[in-house]
Amino acid sequence: MTQLDWKKGMSRTYNREYWYNCKTGESVWRKPVEVIEYEKQERQKQIAMHVEDIESEKKLEEEVKQELEKKRKQVAIKARRKEYLKQLQEKKEADQNQPSDPNAEEARRKARMMERVRYLANEYMPSSISCRNTSSSPSSYSMQIANNNGGSWTIEGQSHWTREDYMDELRNINQSLRDY
Repeated sequence: MTQLDWKKGMSRTYNREYWYNCKTGESVWRKPVEVIEYEKQERQKQIAMHVEDIESEKKLEEEVKQELEKKRKQVAIKARRKEYLKQLQEKKEADQNQPSDPNAEEARRKARMMERVRYLANEYMPSSISCRNTSSSPSSYSMQIANNNGGSWTIEGQSHWTREDYMDELRNINQSLRDY
């Protein structure tokens, strides 16, 4: 029997609730076991649905947090770039107001280039560095380097190299890239 077979009623004579089975015609004063079991199953279904709703809300909340963090980082990068461009524009305007001297012009050009290098170094500086043996040969070692923008590269070295040796190699690579 399902809960639908039983109907709840109110006795006018005794002013008390009773249960009536529509199929069998049976009437009882106490709630039938079938109704109790059916209500228990319905509550369990509702609880399960509520748990699923909570889990999906948590997942959605986490996705929103990740998206907000991503947007925040993008806004920060845009603000840094905007500030950098503003500084460049101010320097350019200041340079235009000064008298033209070949040596001063060359010094300003170098200063602008160094400012750009400092900006790029800040933007692309390694955020994590780890030394590890990357091959089966015990004499072959490398350093894994990653920057804040998701780029990574590996510098090959020798087993006797220290962290400072790797950093010297990284400086050499950065210097060679600045020449271009």
